[in-house]
Amino acid sequence: MKRIFFCLLLVLGAAMLSACEAPAASEAPTPDHTHASASAENVLPHDAAGYCGNMITEVKASDWEASFWGSDSVALSDLLRWLDYREDVCSCAAEYTVTTELSEDPYGLNLTEGLARHEGKQVSLTEEQLEALQAILSRAKDGTTT
Repeated sequence: MKRIFFCLLLVLGAAMLSACEAPAASEAPTPDHTHASASAENVLPHDAAGYCGNMITEVKASDWEASFWGSDSVALSDLLRWLDYREDVCSCAAEYTVTTELSEDPYGLNLTEGLARHEGKQVSLTEEQLEALQAILSRAKDGTTT
């Protein structure tokens, strides 16, 4: 009797597994939300500030990390510092972690979705901001920051 019950369980299990289809490799999971490009009003009002070019910025990604100084460090730090982080944080993971001398807490960046995070809030980025960030991070990865 136990043998029949066991065989019946195996047959039912095999039938259930064969009825399930794995998604095709080309089917990407659909996100539970979308991100739109931000308007130019995602920057807080501030006076122009001068920074020393020897300010160090550190960037970490899953497969590399870099530290750099100079105009790219200043530009990245200044851009991230004055963004208006007021949106709730979504479920998209940060692709980069950026540490600057201007903040005790690191910034999170997801350039695929076009957002930046800081201190428990996030902001959608404009196309211009995305292009600037991508250029700086590309140079950081290549070791050619300015």
